[in-house]
Amino acid sequence: MTRLLAFEQQLTDLTESLLHHPRFEIETHTQGSIDEERNDGAAVLDSIDEWYQVRLDPAYQKCISRFSQLGMHWSIDEPDVQLTGEFNIKYLLDVIGDVPPHLAGDDTPDARRQLFSDFRVIDDTPSSGTGTLSSIRLQGTSVTPELWFFDVRRDVFRMEVDYCEYMRHLLLTKGTYGWQYLFTDAPLRDRDFKGIVNGLKLMLQTFPEIFPNEDFAPLRARLAERLR
Repeated sequence: MTRLLAFEQQLTDLTESLLHHPRFEIETHTQGSIDEERNDGAAVLDSIDEWYQVRLDPAYQKCISRFSQLGMHWSIDEPDVQLTGEFNIKYLLDVIGDVPPHLAGDDTPDARRQLFSDFRVIDDTPSSGTGTLSSIRLQGTSVTPELWFFDVRRDVFRMEVDYCEYMRHLLLTKGTYGWQYLFTDAPLRDRDFKGIVNGLKLMLQTFPEIFPNEDFAPLRARLAERLR
């Protein structure tokens, strides 16, 4: 049996905690096969460099999952709490070699088309179909690619986190819809973001009760800062 890497164990612990908690309804749960040819994150990064000439920061070793796919779509449906979320983490080795997502329309400006052509999807919402996804932006051989969040109902926003920070925040938020906006310059005080903000507030009220050993104070402070 393949020994799980530390981050893989964290991801499976997350899915197990949601699967077995009575307050969560699980809509879908997907766990793909694991890459048994590469024993650790360093081997994955070496293959990315060899195959695609992209040399990523060695720090990425600590946040690599070798599962071809690991995702979950969940909800809490209670009289006072209606909360939903989804994550669908893809294997970074596959991500780098993937094609860009089809985001451009007939009226998309050339500069925006070029931006989209650099995207490779690391996390999306295939079960709920919310039209949101997170991508790394491949530019040459950058060791720390930018992260961008796309929302078909709103716009595309550069995120203020790197890949490993993204994964750390995903573990904490459990993929609650819109959590990525906490780390963008999106105008969260605008009316168009009212539903997103309400969901984030509800998450920060509810999750400390469900997960008392996790620290949500940084996310609470981040939301307060974004709403100033």
